[in-house]
Amino acid sequence: IFSFGKLGAALAGAFAIRGVASFFRLQADLGLTLDSNAQLLGMSVEQLQKWQYASNMSGNSAEEMTNSIAHFNHAIGLAGTEQGKTYTEALQRMGIQTHGLNGKMKSTHELLLDFADGLQKLKSPQERMGYAMQLAGRGGKIFADVLGDGRGALEDMMKKADDAGLILGRDFTDASKKAEQNSIKLDWSWRALKGTLAQALFPWFTKIVDYGTKFVKAFQDIVKHTTFAKSAFVALGVAIALANWEILAIVAAVVALLTVMVAVALPFLSTSFMPDFRESHFVMQESS
Repeated sequence: IFSFGKLGAALAGAFAIRGVASFFRLQADLGLTLDSNAQLLGMSVEQLQKWQYASNMSGNSAEEMTNSIAHFNHAIGLAGTEQGKTYTEALQRMGIQTHGLNGKMKSTHELLLDFADGLQKLKSPQERMGYAMQLAGRGGKIFADVLGDGRGALEDMMKKADDAGLILGRDFTDASKKAEQNSIKLDWSWRALKGTLAQALFPWFTKIVDYGTKFVKAFQDIVKHTTFAKSAFVALGVAIALANWEILAIVAAVVALLTVMVAVALPFLSTSFMPDFRESHFVMQESS
């Protein structure tokens, strides 16, 4: 048996589920973004968060650190080539080796720590900023802020963050992927719910629009052909225009307007929901 109460409860439940889903979607987006950026930068999810945490602790944003590392990776990739001659010379002057003893390229995380040691050895802040800007572009300022104290300070900060449980692991990003898929399913379920509800209400909507159209036409007709309605509108306008807002004048005008509206509505309150409009309903006799 159909019940508006049950329908209302179902809709309230749907909206509540959607609200809760918004929270989980935000967390899923965080996990997916972390995973994507970590892969692009050649880092683990944990390592990227540690660098972002260090950036926040120095007064910079996580996004700024991510972009700075991307610039750094670009410079490292060009080092050793003719196009990256400037980067090669900067790394050599700082004593940074891009490859380990096994001949393999060092990880981004390890190279950043080496770069931090190189910056710490420079005597002046100007030198640090110069090398940081050279290898990280616009992100050089962030590198100078975050990496300037050297490898030891960074590793200590990162360890404390890890020990405090501030770093999310691979399990979080894996769960985020599943949550994203469920979020997509929920979106489609919500779409289906709205469509079903609209389909059920379309007939009512059509009747309401039809009724409203006829009501407006009838209202316009009575205003055009009766002095009574015109007088009511004039009375309302005069009452509103009065500086002292005479209560009796306003009440009188409102009563007159309500009377007009009732007169317009009466022809529609027959046995049929929306009878055809007949102008004869609104013929009013005026005494000479």
